[in-house]
Amino acid sequence: MPWGGAIGLAALAVVEVLRWDRRRRCEDAHTTELVALEIAGIAFLIGASPIRVIQGSTWAGLTGVVLGVLIAGWGALTRVRRRLWLGVASAVGCLLLMVLVPLASRLPDVASATLWVLLGVIGILVVVAATALERGRTRLRTAMHHLDELLDGWE
Repeated sequence: MPWGGAIGLAALAVVEVLRWDRRRRCEDAHTTELVALEIAGIAFLIGASPIRVIQGSTWAGLTGVVLGVLIAGWGALTRVRRRLWLGVASAVGCLLLMVLVPLASRLPDVASATLWVLLGVIGILVVVAATALERGRTRLRTAMHHLDELLDGWE
């Protein structure tokens, strides 16, 4: 495990010990400092994986996905939203990098107006997607409200 992972695990362990101690003394266990240290610990734990994927290591991406799923599971078990979302985001981010980084090296050499036509088509597709999202806004709002109800009572 790289040093960043060890630092991340140590930070998360310190956060849990401090929260246990604060609960034992009947104090608030959810201070902004502890939340910031927890987020930093998760970032140190997972942060090396995306960087190593960019450098060409597929196994590091798989490690990042597994760690992200473990953190999301930890968030679900402890009912803490930020852990759940950070874990999901890191797992999805590592998966995307594992797919996109190898594709970037296989892009063809584009000359003349082909690049501008391609960018125009991509722009049109983005406008069409934005229009579709705008039309589905109420469905999205309903789905987000339902998700918020499911996570009601979580930290």
